[in-house]
Amino acid sequence: SPSSTTQRPHSSRMPRTTPQPLLALAAALLSVASAQTPSAGVPSDVKHIRCETCESLVSAAHRRFAELRKGSKKALSEEDAMSVVETVCDPEADGGAWLRSLDLQEQGRRLRLVKQAEDGPCGVECATLRLACQALMEEGWENELDEALYGAVDADELAESACREWSSACRKPAPKLDPARPAGPPFRAYTQEERAARLGG
Repeated sequence: SPSSTTQRPHSSRMPRTTPQPLLALAAALLSVASAQTPSAGVPSDVKHIRCETCESLVSAAHRRFAELRKGSKKALSEEDAMSVVETVCDPEADGGAWLRSLDLQEQGRRLRLVKQAEDGPCGVECATLRLACQALMEEGWENELDEALYGAVDADELAESACREWSSACRKPAPKLDPARPAGPPFRAYTQEERAARLGG
C-alpha cells in the first residue's frame, strides 16, 4: 500500500557559493605555491651542459661579488666572497638568481644555455642547471674561486682558469644529444601576480 509518511517541503535556500574575488585570490596563491615548489632536474642532461654551466656560474659569482663590492661602504672580506660562492647554486638566493633566467634549448645535437629577458619559476630545466652547478662545486675548487673573486681577477680569465684548469668542464666538447631525447619544456617567466607575491605584495 502507499506510504502515509508526510514528505518535507524542499528547502528554498540557495547553495553556498564562494565569492569571485576569493576564487581569484585562491587561484593566484595556488599558482605562486606551485611556482615555488622545487622541481626535480634531469640528471642525464648534466653532462651536456657542464661547460656552459661552469662559465655561467663563474660569471654570475663574479658579477654578484662586484655588485656587493660597489654597493658596500666598507671593504669586503674573503668571507664575503665565500658567501657568494656558497649561494651560487641556489636559485632562491641572490647569488643563484642567474639560474632562473636561463632556458635550455636543443640546437641540433647540442643542449645550450640561452639567457632570457626575464626570470621565472625554477622548473625542471632550472633544477637541471642547479644539479650541474652543484656537481661542479663538489669537484672541490670553491676555495680557488673565493680567492679569485676576492682578488678581483678578470671575469674572462677567471672562467678560463675555473672551467679548464680547476675543473675539466670545458676541456673537451660536450657529448651530443640522443636523437630520441624529448625536447624540454618552454621557458616561462613569472606572471605579474607571482612577481608581486615574491616581492611581498
